[in-house]
Amino acid sequence: FIDNVDIEWCYRAASVGYGCYGAVSARMLHSLGDRLMAVPFTRRRLLIHSPLRIYFITRNRLLLYRMPHVPRNWKLADLPRMLLKIVAFGLLVAPRRRYLSAALAGIIDGLRGLGGAARKPF
Repeated sequence: FIDNVDIEWCYRAASVGYGCYGAVSARMLHSLGDRLMAVPFTRRRLLIHSPLRIYFITRNRLLLYRMPHVPRNWKLADLPRMLLKIVAFGLLVAPRRRYLSAALAGIIDGLRGLGGAARKPF
């Protein structure tokens, strides 16, 4: 599960009475992002994804915000994270224009309720 699909699945299951559990001893080869980048003037690091992943992360978050089974508190806590990620990638990660274009397309598609494959490559 990537780009918030796992979050939606767990909230959907919870909305009909099921629990969501993790198998902490399970192991899987997996990469969260492409690389880590130091954030200037802080001790923080930013997990870098491709512009296409930024599109899906942004779009899928907005699709989650529209779903009645996703808790309001999660939506309110996640919105600043989404905005911060868009700003950080737009200011700090090259190619900035591609990242902003991907995020904007994700916003538009998410607000329009469009899922599935990306409309265009980034």
